[in-house]
Amino acid sequence: MLFENTKETNVSIRVNVGPENYERIEELFDYLEKFPKERMKIYFRWIFQASERNEEFHIHVRDFRKENSFTKLSKLYEMAINRGFKVMLPILNGDMYCEFDNVYNMVIGPEGEIYPCTVAVEEGMEFGKIENGKIKLETKNI
Repeated sequence: MLFENTKETNVSIRVNVGPENYERIEELFDYLEKFPKERMKIYFRWIFQASERNEEFHIHVRDFRKENSFTKLSKLYEMAINRGFKVMLPILNGDMYCEFDNVYNMVIGPEGEIYPCTVAVEEGMEFGKIENGKIKLETKNI
């Protein structure tokens, strides 16, 4: 939608990785092939526990990662590069570690919800929504 509505928007795509989607990242690359690669960068992060909710799920993610965490993510970066996608390593990208560190960043949830960063992805923390191809901000939550 962003690529269709503008000719200049660059998009960084953070892919939260866990045991349920690790083996399916190629499907994401297949889907992204229809968008202009020169206007997007992809990076990968393990799903992490930001709250006490879903503790059992987060234990499952940690068990999947184990000591091969870096190697497993490295394979995803290699796959992306081999498919012609640009990648980025945010921790090595200037002063930015969290998406909230940059005014131009936002996190878009699966239903179009807009959040300030990945740690704040939970009900009540959204400050806008993408609906019918338009971004609607709720300034009271900003």
